[in-house]
Amino acid sequence: MPHARSARPVLAALAAALFASACSDAAGPEPRVLTDEETQSIGFAVEAMVSSSMGSMTSDGAVSTSGGALGFASHERALALEPLATGCPAPSQNPIVDTDGDDVPDDVTFTFALPACHFGDGGPGTVDLTGTLRVVDPSPQTAAHAFTATLTNFRLAFTGQTESGAITQTGNLAVSASGSGLSQSQTMTWVADVTGQPTTTITSSWNATFAPAAGQSLVLGEALPDGTFDPSGSMSWSHGDEQLTMAVEATIPLQYDASCASSGSPFSAGQLRVLFSTTEVRGFVQLTYAGCAEPEIVFIAAS
Repeated sequence: MPHARSARPVLAALAAALFASACSDAAGPEPRVLTDEETQSIGFAVEAMVSSSMGSMTSDGAVSTSGGALGFASHERALALEPLATGCPAPSQNPIVDTDGDDVPDDVTFTFALPACHFGDGGPGTVDLTGTLRVVDPSPQTAAHAFTATLTNFRLAFTGQTESGAITQTGNLAVSASGSGLSQSQTMTWVADVTGQPTTTITSSWNATFAPAAGQSLVLGEALPDGTFDPSGSMSWSHGDEQLTMAVEATIPLQYDASCASSGSPFSAGQLRVLFSTTEVRGFVQLTYAGCAEPEIVFIAAS
């Protein structure tokens, strides 16, 4: 199963997942099970969305993951990229204004531009980042975890040993405090062009909650503690005349482990299920997390 994940950029998997499904749909309406390649590609895309969503639960995390831009963290691991360099991204203010001192900027735009945002020379591939990320504190006079982030024409272009391409993303993300935890909502549209594959357009609508573990709490300016992450949402994929819609739900809420946030996965336990809107797919894709490792991705055929 690892062949579809860490060694392969998420961008390529996104396009491949729809391409494979579209080709299979064209074969006829007979109910069928997914192939291993289809299963791994779809699971990898969902894994990337979930990790980006968790990483964007704080304003610092939103900036470091480029507003939850799908694929950045995966490319950084796969291509052994250096961390974001000085000047990438470039903030619209220096110093950045944070009136209430809650670690959420009042209103700042980060610009990703070349040559500062070119990475990977000397390695197995390169990544170029362009576009803007705006982060806003909805209540700049009151310290809180809430913020909004807007990603505009964020383009991640990559070259690799066997594949190259680009993904352009635009969308909005909002996080609010809900009791002792956090709630997140986001919408995103991205267009993927990968060498040798047709253009793929994907839209997503996503919601998630985070609740600190017993005995722990949220502290402004500090990393998130251990807790429970519960995501849900939908993704619509289009490829020419072909379309595929999937719903994602947590059948077992994901357990976020702060000690392994930089590991293969920030989750020590939990399970996700990917359901399909078409009756032509007979079953669902399941992602099972354990021990902060990349999830096991399997297709469960309907009985």
